[in-house]
Amino acid sequence: MKPPLPGLLLLALTLALGQSSPSTPPSAAPAPPHRTMLVGVAHDGSILTGGIEGPSSLKPGKADVVPIGWVSEDGQWTPIPCGITETRDCKRFNADYLRKTHTYSVITAEGFGTNVQTSSMELDNECFGIGGQGTFPSGAFRFAGVAAEDPSFFTSGPPAIRLAKDAAAPLRRSLKSSVGQKLDSTEWLAVYSLTLEGHPLIVFQRPFQSWAPLIKNPATSTASFSEIFAIASQEAGKFALLHWKDNTGDDNQQILGVIHLQSGREFLVTTSSDPESQRYRIYGYRNGKFAMVFRYTAAEC
Repeated sequence: MKPPLPGLLLLALTLALGQSSPSTPPSAAPAPPHRTMLVGVAHDGSILTGGIEGPSSLKPGKADVVPIGWVSEDGQWTPIPCGITETRDCKRFNADYLRKTHTYSVITAEGFGTNVQTSSMELDNECFGIGGQGTFPSGAFRFAGVAAEDPSFFTSGPPAIRLAKDAAAPLRRSLKSSVGQKLDSTEWLAVYSLTLEGHPLIVFQRPFQSWAPLIKNPATSTASFSEIFAIASQEAGKFALLHWKDNTGDDNQQILGVIHLQSGREFLVTTSSDPESQRYRIYGYRNGKFAMVFRYTAAEC
């Protein structure tokens, strides 16, 4: 018998090794980033319930609680599956999430770490909306903020700081120079300083609540100011307008707080109400550029 050809020997050896060695399993897909539900919380009843009203404190230890959406550890936002049209996913979310007990931990500066507990939230049957009320240790916060169901990947950090009159004055003048007649007045215009991912920012806001006390008698009062919300950069001391809210008539936008993720992502969370709706608008940096990174309508008639 002729000896086997070298090529046949190599083929036989390869087949034998393939049969005797366990197959290598395909690499598993990476697990999706962990995410958690964020909610707005407010002890002032005029902040999260839609409409435009003057300040109104709730009973001690009570807070309005309105979902914002999910955010992941790496700062990716996911909306709630509910809108003006009540979809199957929204009904499932209502049954599987809203109607259950939840505990949220405040992740913004005022009351950081305070637990807010809800026994149930619900969909508004008359006018699209989501939310309810929760309880918290009385006095832990007086205004409003943002809370997370899982606070483990958030950390404390610098808040938005309201500037004193002398520090705010030149910035108000810079805004007036930038937008001209769009800014009706600099009175009652609050100026805040904050930093997002190393970028210094200035926020200007004049919600209705700030000057509502001037209206002693709605029937005779002549006090009237536009609802202003604007954001500017202050890189290297140079003022540059990044965002101007065009609707200054009935879009009542204001800061809820700054949130800081362990991953280094940081976001400015705001809420806006008008006579028929309540919304969230979230700002941050995307690919190195300032942007509104997420928005959600939490109620609308």
